[in-house]
Amino acid sequence: MLDPASIEKLAESPELNDPLLNVALAEEGGASVLLALVSCPLLGAQAIDVIAERLMREVETLEASEEGSDGAPTLELERKIIGHPNAPPAVRDATLAKHGDEAFFVLSGGAHPEATHRALAALATWPGASPLHDRPWLPSLVAAASHPSLLANWAEGSELLREAAALLSSDAALLERLSRDPSRRVRRAVAGNASAGEIRSRLADRDAAAEVRARARRATGVRADEIGFAACLRAMQAGGTLAGDVRRALLDAGSALDEEGAFLGAGHLDQEELHTLVAQATGPDQDPLDARGAGVGVGLALRRAAVFGQADDGHDTPLSNDIVHLVTRQSSVETRLTGKARVALWIVQCLSRSRLISASDLHLIAPGALAGDRMVLHRWAASSSASACLEALLEPTSPVPTSVVELSWRNPAVSDEAIVALCRRVAPSARSDRELPEDELDLAPLARPLPVLERAVLAAIARVPVSPRAALAAIALEPRRCRYVLSAMPTWKGPLTGARLARVLRSHAGALSAAARPPSGAAPPSGPRPASIARWTERKLIEVEAAIAIAVGDLTVVELVRRLQVGSIRIQDGLAMAAGIEARAAVDELATFAPLLDFAAARRAKDAAALALWMLLENLDRVRPASLIGSAIDGLTVSGSVVAPAVCEALATLERRSPGRLETVHAQSPRGRATIASAIARAYRAFGGMRDET
Repeated sequence: MLDPASIEKLAESPELNDPLLNVALAEEGGASVLLALVSCPLLGAQAIDVIAERLMREVETLEASEEGSDGAPTLELERKIIGHPNAPPAVRDATLAKHGDEAFFVLSGGAHPEATHRALAALATWPGASPLHDRPWLPSLVAAASHPSLLANWAEGSELLREAAALLSSDAALLERLSRDPSRRVRRAVAGNASAGEIRSRLADRDAAAEVRARARRATGVRADEIGFAACLRAMQAGGTLAGDVRRALLDAGSALDEEGAFLGAGHLDQEELHTLVAQATGPDQDPLDARGAGVGVGLALRRAAVFGQADDGHDTPLSNDIVHLVTRQSSVETRLTGKARVALWIVQCLSRSRLISASDLHLIAPGALAGDRMVLHRWAASSSASACLEALLEPTSPVPTSVVELSWRNPAVSDEAIVALCRRVAPSARSDRELPEDELDLAPLARPLPVLERAVLAAIARVPVSPRAALAAIALEPRRCRYVLSAMPTWKGPLTGARLARVLRSHAGALSAAARPPSGAAPPSGPRPASIARWTERKLIEVEAAIAIAVGDLTVVELVRRLQVGSIRIQDGLAMAAGIEARAAVDELATFAPLLDFAAARRAKDAAALALWMLLENLDRVRPASLIGSAIDGLTVSGSVVAPAVCEALATLERRSPGRLETVHAQSPRGRATIASAIARAYRAFGGMRDET
């Protein structure tokens, strides 16, 4: 047996050693010796086999084999082994199995001159970001090109395997068949294959995809040795590359651009190119809902926020002023909407007309995408069967937009357990610095049983703020929650927001969880207590205080109406009061609130806050018809102000709950029309992530 110093000395030049000596060194050496051995391209297969076996059984020993250092990491040894020219196929496949989701190992294994079928398939199926993206690592599959039978099998497989076969094969019959493949990425691979010959000429003239025609006209062929390992690795990590000829083809196609090409282009081109596509689809002489327009609209709707460029302030900007102006420059007699509301309507119309996307594709909507905004999704669901296709969202574990949870909450076909599970997956808002109702998860307290509402609120509150009407209902069910909110209330200024209530619930999450799980043998929580007049409410209350008091049962409805009548409680805008009353309505009988509804109805013609309260409490009474809302706005007498802010915000709340509703409200007076227009602008102010109203 050699001493450690001799082993390290011999490992410095493995190429000069006898193969059996290298095997002995592999059996006895430490981590640094193994790394020196496997770094030699002439090391034999038997020695590599020994090293791989030791890696499997001596990981911890090898990583700390040298005194005073961490030793050579096993990961570096595995990186050397999988690309070693003499590594046995079984060793390479075993290493790849451990690191099948890492680009380096997949590329090293698939690009090996003697790559196994498993390694070739792994590299061939490494995905690109979209069907538009070239996968420049495919030419590295040199071993596959020498196996025609393997390529023939790939031609019958998945889309990615067919693309690889189309790029690598030289079989004319196979290429002819793949040139008629329904996938544009497969046909583009045929168009870039130098062996395609006459097939390329036909694709250049007749293919339906603009980028396939452009690729067929381009000089072919990228050889495997023209793209280095590092460049391929970067491309794999980036999801491929959008080639210049593909970009130009999509932008130059004009009205000849097909719906799928427009959809893919709007989803993956950069911001400037996206503006060009939108400008072409929504020009004054264009039909924004034809095949190209629908494709652009759907691509814009599903485009992930991370794809968009960064704004100057570092925030993602899913929608820009330029796109809003492009969409709204075309006059329309079908709607009175302007600005971002017109963009939302156009996207809904595109989703409804698209032949590529249906209601069953809700799982494709990523958080932050325009299609996931409630102003789009809820309107789309109302005009299609989207609300009936929520099953596809119930199984995955990926985050879901708040609008999807709200849509499921309204759908009785979605079980209570599924709703609570969705609340645990709701995606956090990207605008954590602002407290906007648009970012709150709005769950109507009367839509489901109180225990379900409580579980849903507590499941979601760790991730997103919940609307005040839902949060207050859950708070009222537990006395400890009521005490925490009442103790925090004196420090609040401004309107009542879900974010403030969420901070209170999150800060006491441990105590609240303990309260929800009584010790063994103890009585369960008693639930909400009957309403009474608490001592702290005997003073003069502002609207937020009165709203919380009525919600948690510290003030009765009768007493609230009495104080409103004598003026000791004044409603500022009606929003907070409506939230508190809706929360309490989930606890008490609806008939209890009849005097309050009568109070608001009797004063709605003279008091803007009473009108706002009357509109927002429709769930306790009956849905307010558009004609009645219009006449109520026209009949409101407000001195000194053309547009009542309280009414505008209440109308905006109704629009957020049911997008498109304000389009049916036709006020007759100039002030009434201005109020509706202002309310629509408020409702869509945060649509697309833009900070300013448009």
